[in-house]
Amino acid sequence: MQRYISIFGRLLAREIVHKNLHGVAVKNSVSNFLFKNVTNIRCYSEAPSASFTESTIANRRQNNTFRKKNFDLHDLINHINNGKVFYLKQLSNVFHTIEFDKLKSDEAVLLLKHCGSEVPDSSRLQRNAVCQDIFAGLQKAANLDTEIFNRYIQTCTENSISIYSKELLLIKCEFNKETYKMLLDNVCQYGKINDSFEILEIMKTKGISLDNETLNSLILGQTLNGGLKAGEEVMSTLKTAQITYNQQAILSLFIGVIRRKNLKELKKASEKYSVDLNEEQFLYFILELGLNGLESLLNEVPHFYKHISITRELQTKIEKICIHLVHMNQVLSAMNIYENFVEPHPDVPYGAVILKEMLHCDIEISAIISIAKSLIEKKLNLYICEYLTELALRFKYQEQAWALLKCLQIVRPHYFWPLLVQDGKKSGENGVLNVLKRIKELNIKVDRETLENYVMPYCDLSNMNLLMLKLQDAGFTVREILSPLLLVLLKLKKTKKAAELCRHYNVVISGDDFPQILAKAWTYTKDTKSILPVLARYCESNNLEKDVVGTFLIHVANMCSSNDVESFLMLAKAIQDQRLRLTVNSGDVIKKACKALSGDSLKDLEIAINALVDFSFNISEEIAVPHPKNLDGLECHLIELQEKNMQTRGVLRKLIQMHAAKGNAQRAKELRKHFLDSGYEESAGIKSSIMHSYILGGQLDEAMELYREVKIKHSDFNMDSFKFIDLVKLLIDNDRFDEGFVILQTEIRNPITIRDTKVIERNCRELLSACKTADQMDKIFKLLTENRLCKVSNAMLGPLIRIHLKSANIDEAVAKYIELSEKHKCTPLQVELLRAVARTENSLQLEKVLRATEAVHGTVVSQSGLFAALAENGQENALRKTLLINSSVQFQGLLHKRCERWVDQRNIVPLISLANACSRLPTTFINFDLLYKCIFDVYDLTNDYEGALTFFDGIPDELKSIQLDVNLQKMRERIKHKANA
Repeated sequence: MQRYISIFGRLLAREIVHKNLHGVAVKNSVSNFLFKNVTNIRCYSEAPSASFTESTIANRRQNNTFRKKNFDLHDLINHINNGKVFYLKQLSNVFHTIEFDKLKSDEAVLLLKHCGSEVPDSSRLQRNAVCQDIFAGLQKAANLDTEIFNRYIQTCTENSISIYSKELLLIKCEFNKETYKMLLDNVCQYGKINDSFEILEIMKTKGISLDNETLNSLILGQTLNGGLKAGEEVMSTLKTAQITYNQQAILSLFIGVIRRKNLKELKKASEKYSVDLNEEQFLYFILELGLNGLESLLNEVPHFYKHISITRELQTKIEKICIHLVHMNQVLSAMNIYENFVEPHPDVPYGAVILKEMLHCDIEISAIISIAKSLIEKKLNLYICEYLTELALRFKYQEQAWALLKCLQIVRPHYFWPLLVQDGKKSGENGVLNVLKRIKELNIKVDRETLENYVMPYCDLSNMNLLMLKLQDAGFTVREILSPLLLVLLKLKKTKKAAELCRHYNVVISGDDFPQILAKAWTYTKDTKSILPVLARYCESNNLEKDVVGTFLIHVANMCSSNDVESFLMLAKAIQDQRLRLTVNSGDVIKKACKALSGDSLKDLEIAINALVDFSFNISEEIAVPHPKNLDGLECHLIELQEKNMQTRGVLRKLIQMHAAKGNAQRAKELRKHFLDSGYEESAGIKSSIMHSYILGGQLDEAMELYREVKIKHSDFNMDSFKFIDLVKLLIDNDRFDEGFVILQTEIRNPITIRDTKVIERNCRELLSACKTADQMDKIFKLLTENRLCKVSNAMLGPLIRIHLKSANIDEAVAKYIELSEKHKCTPLQVELLRAVARTENSLQLEKVLRATEAVHGTVVSQSGLFAALAENGQENALRKTLLINSSVQFQGLLHKRCERWVDQRNIVPLISLANACSRLPTTFINFDLLYKCIFDVYDLTNDYEGALTFFDGIPDELKSIQLDVNLQKMRERIKHKANA
């Protein structure tokens, strides 16, 4: 200790001489900031012994960040530089592709940097292993320089690895001032006084003076080695040397005491010293407290950080620190810090990211469940257990999944499908039977679909009787087993075994898809002898469905080829022998399908089909009576079904949607509860449909509640585009643009296999129209088009012009129109814009619009649009002048089409304006007969015959025609008829 103080004092003395020689006071010469951002937090505590290893985490985390074959180092560097999510496993995967002798300095620095605190979701031991491998490769290839070596030291320091040794100083690499400072900082992290003494001696011989960073490292090292008193001695020496220590020096003192875990000294230091932490120092401080399990101190020193605004951005950085704490096996500290500083956010399931990392790190599941229940009790995340269960099932964490399933209030059979598949692939029949046994212990009843698709395929089907006994021991009845077992056998084309089961067990069999699967089995095997008893048993079990045979034979007919006609004939005759029958309608469908076949026996087949038809079947009974469509009718229908103890799923779903759309939120909630209480399951699709009904009814809060539920419980569900677009529109209507924009960004990232932009064009257009400002609209439009959610067209671009027209900002509207016409070769709201510009009588702006339109569509379209705009404005004089100026333009065809459109719109004003403007022009300008007919049609459609007579009486005689007289006579007759009525 004395030796250390001695050398330190000599260095300080030299600093004082340096000060006196140059006449400059030695002050804080370096920034107090230790870090640039949260991912550069330098973590110095010795890594605690974790209960998991690098290989464990690598195996438990499924990395889907990239799937490109032959992904190499170059791809990874581009991946990092593009700001994409980085995992340490990615670097391990491409390690074999690194050519260390060809690695550039900046690339090596980047790789080493991403073995340190840039990767919060890995432990320090894991990061260090990769770091050492990279450095060893560079050293072996003799490809080291100062920047690489300095980055290596910093990464080791971030990973809590002490690297200083005499051998290290012999590395063939040029050291600079920063190298020695980093080495000193590295050894001081562990209070290694002797090593720090050696480095100080070297710095002395190299003429490297002390600065604030170096002094702060020395304070930390002394505090770690000798406690609070030793650190204060260094600070006292600084004061003697007239060197003022900074806030970082006090923080270093605190960090040293924290790492010693001496609560008495820590309390003493907090009473004696105070520090105003900046954001980076604050993050460093809470990380050190968390690593040492002392996060409770935060409540005792709020004055250290109360001036810092805990923004959403800062909360994200704190979240990353908590993730790293989980990987350092400091689970409780991570969660305490998270709850202390991270606030709930509507679009983020609270605490999910932390608990997800706990699952990946194989933290004791009881601890995870305890934290999850705490979040539920505090109402911070009501669905966290469902979220964790889904994760555990997805990542095949079996025991964790079972433990989480026991915590769920509602458990459905399909929750166990991943477990059945996993154990079935691993242990076959024994595996699925063990899962069924555990399901039984949870008092969950497995449904037919589970048995058919996730149990039977893994069972040994060679001994049916033994399998039946095993399944009965698992808690199933023969009736529950037989239908799914038969379906599995038929899918495997084991028709003889299926027939044996039907003969051996006299129980009801069911399944809507049974006739189709039976038909496929027959088509493949032509085993009529075995198929018939199965068909007969199904018909007997489903005698209310009179046309089972017809359904079966229709599937057979659709699957048959011409080579199967003889076999089909034998099947039909065998069915007739069994006295099974079909309806007239089915017979017609089968015969029509057989017409596509060829063969000598087709006529006999038609006769056989006719023989199967039973004309006594009452066809009208088979026609389903449509459900009542109105709300009251559906409510009555629901009561009727309940009284008959019949299925109510479809009616309930329809009622929920109708009540939601009408704004009856309370009734919709009651029906949803009834839906779940009845044992039905709300799938993600049902929830999204109900959510959209709420949207249509303007019920934003209810819609958002369901949206969050879908995102949390069904994270893999890809919502229909029109639903989330309409949700964003409703948010914008309610002045919640930022929230809506985030949702739109999130949903657009989800992969959609088929996206027909025509289907959602109206939704996109209404979304744009809902925007309150042009900036909002531009952001939405850019997001929609860049992600190909809509195609650029006049209709889609219209709202971008209309928003300026609504605010009477004509200059902005014109500028936007010109921009869009040049960029997209479209002319949105051409006539509407021309109308607005024409009303201002600004000839300069009018010319700009016409020129932009002409560049896209030509002169005829440009001028025809102007004629239409002037006519709709009723500017007859301006229209007449414009027509005269453009007399050489062949605009008649387009103008006639415009007249027909006005008729469809019942818009009489532009038609009369055009007629009045043209009345003083040569008759060659327009077809007056067509124009007057359009005017007559509008009057006729609106029943305004008096107005029509008034207008036509004012027409000059030279413009009247025979057809006009006929039309006038018709009007007078209608007026007379109307008067007599």
